[in-house]
Amino acid sequence: MLRVSLLLSVIHAISGQNPTRWGSSVVLTAIGPSPLLRYESRMIPIIYLDGEIMEIEDGICYVSNKEVGKPCSFNETSRDVITEIQLSSVAGHRTLFLQSERWHTTFFAPRCIFPNPGPDGVILKPTLPLARFMKNSKQVTITFAASFDQKDNLRFIIRDDILLCSWIGLTHVNGDPEFCQLKLWNNGQEVRFVGTFHKDTQERNSYEWQIQGKSRVVVSVDWTQTGKAPEDETCSTTQLIFQFLNYIVKKVRDAKELH
Repeated sequence: MLRVSLLLSVIHAISGQNPTRWGSSVVLTAIGPSPLLRYESRMIPIIYLDGEIMEIEDGICYVSNKEVGKPCSFNETSRDVITEIQLSSVAGHRTLFLQSERWHTTFFAPRCIFPNPGPDGVILKPTLPLARFMKNSKQVTITFAASFDQKDNLRFIIRDDILLCSWIGLTHVNGDPEFCQLKLWNNGQEVRFVGTFHKDTQERNSYEWQIQGKSRVVVSVDWTQTGKAPEDETCSTTQLIFQFLNYIVKKVRDAKELH
């Protein structure tokens, strides 16, 4: 346990700044209220909590006329609509999606444990973190993944509201064929796209991976800030701890075999 604690201390020490977050995210807590979730769009979005419409009235979030959070608000600026949401409890929730000219996707994954993706569902871990802070960078590389069950499903890569790539199954339909390449992984059970996206004139961009209009994940890229998303540190730490524990188990097993 001492080594695990030391490992955690080192990771916390190098984790960097805490930038102002907006857009897609992963909520890692299992109980209690959510952090204040902040989203930007050009119009008032449609909000879905676990697939059900969420409404905001008088600073309170409602689903089916039941209060689910506060403070919640739409704040219109000269350029954007800022949506802020704080759920009263994260328990039992899986997704919070916002739809406007582009999507934002928030997933609830206590201790970075994600549910199985299901048929042609997005696989989230290769895509983490869902918020990238890329000041002083001119490009970002993102991996998108999904289970590969329905071979003729439509798949899309979208930047903000612009279609970059589309496929039917693995067959390329739209976009630059050199850029828009899908690869099979895990003995053909998984499909992946790895893309390097270049900074344009926008301060922020959203990159969406969508399967047949049903399953999606969005990465929010901020070109004005530096730092790390909470899931970047926590999910990496979880993986390191599992690797460390597996190493210890292997050493103990090897020692027993010697005796």
